[in-house]
Amino acid sequence: MLLTVTIIVLTLLLAGVFIERYMVHKTRNNLASYARDIAYAVAEIPKIQQFLDWPDGELIVQPIVENIMKKVEVKYILAIGGEVEPVIEGTPYSSYPEVTTSGPTLRAFVPVYRNEKQVGAIAVYLWTSDINNLIWDLRKKIISAIVISLFVGIFCAHFLSKNIKSSMFGLEPYQLSSLLKEREALLESIKEGIVAVDNEGSILYLNKQARKILGINDNVNVRNKDVRLYVPNSRLNEVISSGRAQYDQEQDIGKMKIITNRIPIKVDGNVYGAIASFRSIAEMQSLAEELTGAKKLAKILKVQNEALRVQKHEFLNQLHTISGLLQIEDYTGAVEFMNNASSIQQNMIRFVMGKIQNSSVAGLILGKIGRCKELGIECILSKHSSLSDKIQVDINSILLCLGNLIENSMEAVLMNQKEQKRIVINISEKEKYLTLSIKDNGLGITLDQEKRIFQKGFTTKNVGKRGYGLFLVKSTIDSLRGKIEIKSEIREGTLITISIPKWEGEKFE
Repeated sequence: MLLTVTIIVLTLLLAGVFIERYMVHKTRNNLASYARDIAYAVAEIPKIQQFLDWPDGELIVQPIVENIMKKVEVKYILAIGGEVEPVIEGTPYSSYPEVTTSGPTLRAFVPVYRNEKQVGAIAVYLWTSDINNLIWDLRKKIISAIVISLFVGIFCAHFLSKNIKSSMFGLEPYQLSSLLKEREALLESIKEGIVAVDNEGSILYLNKQARKILGINDNVNVRNKDVRLYVPNSRLNEVISSGRAQYDQEQDIGKMKIITNRIPIKVDGNVYGAIASFRSIAEMQSLAEELTGAKKLAKILKVQNEALRVQKHEFLNQLHTISGLLQIEDYTGAVEFMNNASSIQQNMIRFVMGKIQNSSVAGLILGKIGRCKELGIECILSKHSSLSDKIQVDINSILLCLGNLIENSMEAVLMNQKEQKRIVINISEKEKYLTLSIKDNGLGITLDQEKRIFQKGFTTKNVGKRGYGLFLVKSTIDSLRGKIEIKSEIREGTLITISIPKWEGEKFE
């Protein structure tokens, strides 16, 4: 706004100076011409020509001149008989200003002829003060016009700057420049190819990754060129005309296959262009395989780590027992103990793996059983349990729910003072849904706790950051369109049952 106002002020001042100089000069010239024109008109009056140089001619000439002076805006008109110096050769004469006995004046001399012989002259006088007043009035009008124009210019500059800043989202030009540089650096740093076009399909932006995928050299200027010259089947024109985005579309570019997203650029509901982001399908498949492999490895390591930790503790206890038997030289007892311990472990693994065919779920249950054994809790997988390896329910969701529910049951039975601490796990498949149930003989939960138990951050423990396990369980079950049922008695225990639709798209009734 300041820049615009400064430009307006300078422009108006320069224009005012030039106009003032021109108008003042022109006004003075016009007044001089006006005086000469009056002198010419008086000099052409027949009676003036006839009686001007007569001895008593002023008696006839003077009334005529006085009558004319009343009708025109001049100081006075002087009729002179005989030869007059300024007009000896018959040339009109005027000077500005000329100091006379009456003060500074502008005067015009015009010769008077009779029968082609000069008989005198007519002099017309204008006061310089009158001329200056007239010029000052002119200057005041010019100044008024400049001031009014300045106010109008300031208002327009304010409106223009406000409109421009609004279209620039309230940012200053240097901020906008900084954002553009950041945007360009960001677009150049990402691994996906980016192509932006205007509403006519001309390229506005093409990042380095896009050039690499499309095989366009860095020195080639593609700006404002039709995108179809470089990507014949880009379909960006379809997106611009329809105004609808296209996601995860496969496309062939030469011998390469890419997956692309095309999004229209809309401002206030109007489409101004489109952006396409794309990446090589081969590269994405490679990344997906790496990621899937890493997830599987992490899952396996987690289960194995839990199992090894439990087994380490259990084997240490068994080794201590065997060591004691050997020290008392009860070799037969040591052999029988080892055979018995091995048989029990193998039977448990065989039982769990027979009921639960999914290795991840079976590994989790075995780990939790071992952990419960360490804590003096009897953890049992129900003989009615069964789980195939062909269900479509997300296994990670099952592991999250099952792991959190077992952990909560372990904490509940440890807080109870009962001698026998027990947890029963049951997993069963029906025709349309999968059921997980965890029963314990812990403290139980009150009716008020039952209403709040799935709220984020709610916990009955006062240690550490708790209250997120059951919240995650509830969120997961809701996303799978399942349901949770709770049955509990204080100091008797709790039964939590989860029912999940087996097939995607079904809803548990």
